[in-house]
Parts: sequence; structure tokens; C-alpha cells
Amino acid sequence: MAKKIVPSKTKTYKKTRAKIFEHMDKNSTIWVKNSRWYVGITNDEDRRKKEHEIKNNAECRFWNCWNMRTKRLARALESALHKQGLLDKDSPGNIKESTKHIYIYKKRPTIID
Repeated sequence: MAKKIVPSKTKTYKKTRAKIFEHMDKNSTIWVKNSRWYVGITNDEDRRKKEHEIKNNAECRFWNCWNMRTKRLARALESALHKQGLLDKDSPGNIKESTKHIYIYKKRPTIID
């Protein structure tokens, strides 16, 4: 029986996590406040971005999306980021098998942003 690799130990997870924090740092003013950022996963990044913009009646500022290759990796990183204070609720239901993208955007930009 093949041994399952822990998602947080994979190169994809580690690289993407680093890129997300780099993106947040680059697009934050003085310091990164995790509660100003929203994270989610999707199988269609363009559709999901439009849905957020319609729901929030505002542009998704500093949007970025990364391909995690698998639903399992995307879900694991999303959950870890929620535990670190990024916005959204952990809702593992209704995730399609084709969901492999993780995205973030700044939900509560400041006047300086």
C-alpha cells in the first residue's frame, strides 16, 4: 500500500504558500494583516473572481491565483491559511474534483492601498 504524502511536505504546497505570503507582503502597506485578505479555492478562477466582485459590489484588489495541481493540496493550503487568520470559512462540501486553484485578494484594502 502506497504511503500518502502529507500535503504540507510537498514542493507545490511550500512554493505556493511562500508565493502567497510574498504577494501579501508586496501588496500591504506597513505590515501584513491576515484578516484583510481572503483565500479560497476554485476550478474556474475567472468565474470565481466575477462572483466575488458581484457579491462585494467592488473590484477584487490584488487578486492572484495559483495552480496547486490537486484538490487535496489546494484544500490543505486553504485550510491552513484560514487557521492563520485569512478570511473565509472552511467549507469542504461541494468541492469539485477539478478544483485545484487557490486564490487570494485583499478584501479590506485601506485608503493607502
